[in-house]
Amino acid sequence: MNKKNEGLALLLTIFLMLLFSLFAMMLASVFANRTEIAKGFYRMGQTFSINDMGIERAKQKLYDDWSWRTAGLEEDVDIGDLNGYYTIVVTGAAGDPVEISIESEIVK
Repeated sequence: MNKKNEGLALLLTIFLMLLFSLFAMMLASVFANRTEIAKGFYRMGQTFSINDMGIERAKQKLYDDWSWRTAGLEEDVDIGDLNGYYTIVVTGAAGDPVEISIESEIVK
């Protein structure tokens, strides 16, 4: 009878170890996904900052010279760990409302 209880205790211990291992793997997977989501939000904020810089640059150039138009003004952005560039495209006839397009990319 003692041997039977020892075998049952071993099986129970193995089962609990397997259960805790699965739980630990699921928890690690959740934390890895959360990290990737956080990186995405960080990247989104950086891209927004680069786009905002490009829009402000285009507004200032148009304020200085209302007839200024460009087919693609590209400028690099290097601020701390933020490295990237934006391209400004301003279309429309002089004197008419303009359309400003911004394309940006973060360089790793």
